[in-house]
Amino acid sequence: MKKILSVVLSLLLLLSLASFAFAEEPADPAEPAHEHVWGAWEIDVPADYGVSGQRHRVCEDCGETETGTYEIDANRFRDIQFTMMKDSYYRVYMGRTTRLIYKDGKPLRWYAEASLRFTVELRKGFKYQTYVVYMNGEAVAPEEDGSYAIPANSGRVVVSAIPASYPGDEYYDPPVGVTEVSERICSYCGIDHGNDIIGRLIGFWHAIKYEFERAMGRR
Repeated sequence: MKKILSVVLSLLLLLSLASFAFAEEPADPAEPAHEHVWGAWEIDVPADYGVSGQRHRVCEDCGETETGTYEIDANRFRDIQFTMMKDSYYRVYMGRTTRLIYKDGKPLRWYAEASLRFTVELRKGFKYQTYVVYMNGEAVAPEEDGSYAIPANSGRVVVSAIPASYPGDEYYDPPVGVTEVSERICSYCGIDHGNDIIGRLIGFWHAIKYEFERAMGRR
């Protein structure tokens, strides 16, 4: 009995040694995850007032791209100074609101990373046929809708409207930035009411008010 037990133990020992000898080596520990080395953010769609922007960046090692949105920094402002001719004003479109800046108004503080649009309007009695809008001393052309755009991140901007021609002048190639002046601008409110019946009635009523206030010395 002892002999049989001894043989069995020997066989078990041999099997253990064989399994140990032919066992596969343990796998190497998992390699650490790749740490991206991100480059600088590049702007795809600039953010604006109340509108999120789109941007992306690329890993300098593997080339993987990460995309995301961003907002403008509401704490960064810039000054925009509006200077103008006599009897003119700017209509500034600030997000969803409109602000009138009469003559040489105080500098407007606006978001540095947001664009700004404006139009120039003249009251009756102006002596100019056309004018040119300048930004920081350079003439700029209006967009299709007649407005002008002050782009984002352009620093401090000084906007000026300079006479380009006078009634009776002849010109065939207006200089860049020239904006035609409507002949139907209301003498009372400075707005073109249109040429339909309602617009004519409003214009007639405003013309009476304008002459009355001028006779009373209010204008």
